[in-house]
Amino acid sequence: MINPGGVLTPFKEQFFRAGHGHAGVLILVALLYCYFLGNTALPDGLKRVGAWMAVMSTLAVSGGMFLHMAIGEPQSSSAGFLVSAVGALLLTASIVLLLYALVKYPALR
Repeated sequence: MINPGGVLTPFKEQFFRAGHGHAGVLILVALLYCYFLGNTALPDGLKRVGAWMAVMSTLAVSGGMFLHMAIGEPQSSSAGFLVSAVGALLLTASIVLLLYALVKYPALR
């Protein structure tokens, strides 16, 4: 990912930082998500789907930024944006599932 001079361009540095920042925050969100989802009475199959969506959304959002860093150009779109958008949709779907579980299948305690 680093050019022959050993220095990232400002464009690449921006997406390098953004990818790492989003990955760090979203992995914490995914861990909290799995904790709260695990404390509901939602069927185990749906819990697995929700956990899968939370983890995959983290990988897709941050991975899309790294992909854009690698193949994208300033002021233009790339496949990285599509990957990040799919990740955002997965994150939204997982949050909707968690809200449904918290309302419809309250905590087991």
